[in-house]
Amino acid sequence: GLQRQRNSSDPAMDSTIGMLSSYLGRVYPGVVLGLVLLHVTPRERREFRMVVHMLLFVLLRDTMTPEGLWSLGGGGSLSIRFTEDLLLLWILGTASIGIIAASNRIDPELAACVLWRRKDREPATSLIVGTVAGLAIATPGLLMKMVSANTLVSQDGPSLARLGTVLYFSLAGNLYEEVLFRG
Repeated sequence: GLQRQRNSSDPAMDSTIGMLSSYLGRVYPGVVLGLVLLHVTPRERREFRMVVHMLLFVLLRDTMTPEGLWSLGGGGSLSIRFTEDLLLLWILGTASIGIIAASNRIDPELAACVLWRRKDREPATSLIVGTVAGLAIATPGLLMKMVSANTLVSQDGPSLARLGTVLYFSLAGNLYEEVLFRG
């Protein structure tokens, strides 16, 4: 029994590992080059170091398309379809947060340039304002999509697990982008 369990594999896990391995194999050379550039570039060259961080982000993001981790919707609608592999989305979202933390550790001079909140606001206020603004931006588009797809009454909509995972992945990836491009 135990030996048979060791030899059997979980197809979903194999798929996750396969997709992640393929993605990492594709970005590996560029990531190594970026890390080497960051290592050899003097800290005083902040602008160049920031450009390297931004190019690494673009590499990591844009490699997702050919790897099938997302696709742009067709049929007259502007949409992004994420992979069905929820574990992979959790891994990539968590990696985005890890990259932010690592970047802040590698480049504390650049991390000091990031404005996490206004000085006159408490952290909770900033979080509430950011959440309300995000909902205000997203709600009209989501409602239009739901009405046009008639998903307000459909029983076949996405699961709460999928919605939560896509939300986590999207917020974590967007945080990475915002820290770099607006920080």
